[in-house]
Amino acid sequence: MDKYDPWHEDDFESYEDIAKDVSLMTDKTFIEHYLLEVYSEENGHFDQDNVHAMIGEIKNAI
Repeated sequence: MDKYDPWHEDDFESYEDIAKDVSLMTDKTFIEHYLLEVYSEENGHFDQDNVHAMIGEIKNAI
């Protein structure tokens, strides 16, 4: 079974707005740890390469 790509359903451009909102209340390290918990490897449901790419894009947008 293919692993779920969290970007599949999301509009990539919306990440910039999300990142700006999140940056007002936290730092990049916290964001990374939080998203790794949400899209955990232990879950086995999310493609970790895509998760790490998504996290990188969000951190770059901050």
